[in-house]
Amino acid sequence: MSKSNFALASMENEKDLIKKDFLGQYDRDSGPFGLPAELAKSIAVPNAEKLGLSIRALSQTKDPSFSEKDATLERIIERNNFLPSWFAYVGDLRQRAVCLISASGLDYLGREGRWRGSAFLVSGNILMTNHHVINTAEVAGNARAIFNFQTDQIGNDLPTIQFKLRPDLLFLTDKQLDFTFVAVEGEPGKDFGCIQLSRAFFNITDGENCNIIQHPGGERKVFVLQENEVKKQTPTTLLYSSDTMAGSSGSPVFDNEWNLIGLHHATKELDPPDPRHLNEGIKISAIAVALEGMVNNPSNRAAAQTVLDLFSGSNSVTGYFGAMGRKVDAADNGEEIVVKSYTGDDEDIDVGFWNIEHFEKTYADKIPVVAEIIIDLNLDVWAFEEVSPKAIKLLVGYLKNNYHMNFGYLMSEPDAADGKQTTGIIWNESSVVCQRDPWPETVQDWLNAHSSTFTGLDDGNEAVDGFIFNRYPERFYVKTANSEKLDFYLVPLHLKAMPEGSKRRRMASEILSGAVSYSDKNGGLTQNWLLGGDMNATLSSNDFSFLEDAGMIALSAEDSEDGAITYIGRPKSLIDHIYLSPNLHNSTDSAFFIVARDKDIPRFTKEVSDHRPILVRLSKPNGAIYPENGDFLKTLDAMKKAIAGTGE
Repeated sequence: MSKSNFALASMENEKDLIKKDFLGQYDRDSGPFGLPAELAKSIAVPNAEKLGLSIRALSQTKDPSFSEKDATLERIIERNNFLPSWFAYVGDLRQRAVCLISASGLDYLGREGRWRGSAFLVSGNILMTNHHVINTAEVAGNARAIFNFQTDQIGNDLPTIQFKLRPDLLFLTDKQLDFTFVAVEGEPGKDFGCIQLSRAFFNITDGENCNIIQHPGGERKVFVLQENEVKKQTPTTLLYSSDTMAGSSGSPVFDNEWNLIGLHHATKELDPPDPRHLNEGIKISAIAVALEGMVNNPSNRAAAQTVLDLFSGSNSVTGYFGAMGRKVDAADNGEEIVVKSYTGDDEDIDVGFWNIEHFEKTYADKIPVVAEIIIDLNLDVWAFEEVSPKAIKLLVGYLKNNYHMNFGYLMSEPDAADGKQTTGIIWNESSVVCQRDPWPETVQDWLNAHSSTFTGLDDGNEAVDGFIFNRYPERFYVKTANSEKLDFYLVPLHLKAMPEGSKRRRMASEILSGAVSYSDKNGGLTQNWLLGGDMNATLSSNDFSFLEDAGMIALSAEDSEDGAITYIGRPKSLIDHIYLSPNLHNSTDSAFFIVARDKDIPRFTKEVSDHRPILVRLSKPNGAIYPENGDFLKTLDAMKKAIAGTGE
């Protein structure tokens, strides 16, 4: 394969073309993850450097020890050249998915010609490369992806396989973040595999090594290993000292565990005393955030969602829901979306409800894993069921000592004994303010009612023995800490599963609906309510229907594992949409609820409890929001079937 008639895909005049990062170049004071203090504060991660280092350390400490004595994790990630025995094997699997791109037409500068670059598969038939390698659908239509362009161990060329690209099925590109996704004819992934995309933000720190698989100079595939130190970072980019050449554009950048962390795209010149030239890659986490914003552009929506569905994990900076509901415009480019998403933390409040089974007894074993989940999902508030005051207190201490995150906590029953099962909340003190706002005395009497004395329902001969609420459902007031007030009442619920559970839920629904109404009439702080937890079914919506007469809305959603929420909203509320984790079913079929279908609950939550957490984002109105209606889902399904059909 002669290269004599080809140019090489590269960024020209890189110093001018790579725009100054939105945080002010490569700030030497921004820490090893590229998060300056001002931005870290705005995203409610004030100790970002310590948090990131702790995440990196814990990710390499599979079974961190825990004691009740304010145990603080102190671990230095040292550089060395010791690599696990599987390093070469996994590296070989990754390299198979990397291909050479042969393209022609008008390049990204409008010049006619032919050129080469690198790319890699992110699914069976979707590949990723740079915008300046494949800049338009027309270029993609004439391009070829060439796999296996490499030699064996004695220098003999291996047989190559070429595939056409299918931009008519999927094509998505962004000039500012310099990425392109495009469909491939057939299914090369069956033979060559693919590379997993991840939203993870804290996946490498300055001083660690990265690895690149590339086609330098448009020639045969090579590895660049080990002496590739990450020098600097920003929220969108990595700078590293790897050897690359023109033609390497579009190569995947990996950490030392072969996790994809970046998309190589250019060389950048730095000022002394730094090395004069470093290579630059776009962070995969930034590309994920950009895609989440692109879903608001009707022309790109199906393509962006199709690619988003390939991502796993959470971004510990933007939180579980990422850019969903953040203020972005349909015309925003990828970089603008990232800027707005990373600085829009005060536009929403994220809440999780979780029944951590037997946490009051087994906290010593579970706290490290629970803390890891809390940090990974980066919610503002957690409402826990079946926990004890002692377990919550130790969890909050562990989060502070090991992740340098300050959480407040309150129990629904403040005088409960240390080992008593009850409900409680914890919250990130940098993002929200929470306080106990006890129910009026009349309502407290209702909530403490015994079923044998409850006369509000006529249920025939069905008997209920015991308190209607096994765990007292306290009322907490939640609001944003640093912005125009977004507020609501939060009521954690646990209606213990019993044979007479349906009757108990009806009683509970009647009491809670009356409690909401009574609070409204007697000067409550807010008229927005979020009631949720382990309820075995949604609360009876009919019991809340009378609120509609006052212009309020009552909506419910439930999952298949006994978790549910009910939202009650006031007229002219700042809360415009509620985003749900995909394990929740929108039982009201309302466009007010939007399911985060491309998100996944961490699999290791099952190590802690059989109950998955249910997650909710309450969001301000921020321009055009496109609900997942039937038309869009049909379009999305048709696109995926068409792409998959090329491999049949």
